[in-house]
Amino acid sequence: MNRYVVKAIHSLKLNACAFAVAGVFFIGSQAMAQAPDQIFACVNKNSGQTQIVAQGATCPVNSSLVVWNVVGPQGPQGPAGPAGAAGPAGAQGPSNAFLADNTPNFSSQNINGFQYINLLTLSLAPGSYVVNAAAALNTFDTGGFIASALCAITKSSNNFPIGGSAVQVTIGTSSNVVVPVTTAFTLAASDKVNLACQSSGIVWTQASSMVAIEAATLTKQVQP
Repeated sequence: MNRYVVKAIHSLKLNACAFAVAGVFFIGSQAMAQAPDQIFACVNKNSGQTQIVAQGATCPVNSSLVVWNVVGPQGPQGPAGPAGAAGPAGAQGPSNAFLADNTPNFSSQNINGFQYINLLTLSLAPGSYVVNAAAALNTFDTGGFIASALCAITKSSNNFPIGGSAVQVTIGTSSNVVVPVTTAFTLAASDKVNLACQSSGIVWTQASSMVAIEAATLTKQVQP
């Protein structure tokens, strides 16, 4: 074969490759601009020249239709990453206070006997509480008889004093006393908490008060 003919054929192949590469870059820029879901092209089987065509187009003779997705399928989910470090503790929330006061509707009652009689009652949800109460008592004129009274914070579920809340006082004849009662406890379930008293003589109740403060934590410190 004439060397000039060989050289011409070689030059044509180089030009065809160059056009194919240029066509791919042109195709890529068009695909990015239009952002279709799929790209359709006709590729010449001899020269490799690629031409973007519309969907459903028929390629010329000696060309093959090539279709590829712009975005590939989603891959499998990767493994979970390691747990992050614990964040700082949040600020302590506000306390809740509950007040029982029988002043508006006070009615005196005799607590004589050895069974607790409720003066005031609070309905409390599960949680930790500090309770401060004041039981006001009076003996009136008992002819010189000295009475004894015992007051405590009790639970309605068992009517027993909570912790060491029971306080005993002696009341002289025609005397008024205020018995301070305080305690702290944790309720595992909802319950009614009472300020209750009993006496060994004719003792009458006066207007009293009780406050329960809910605490976030309750820590008991044993004293030496």
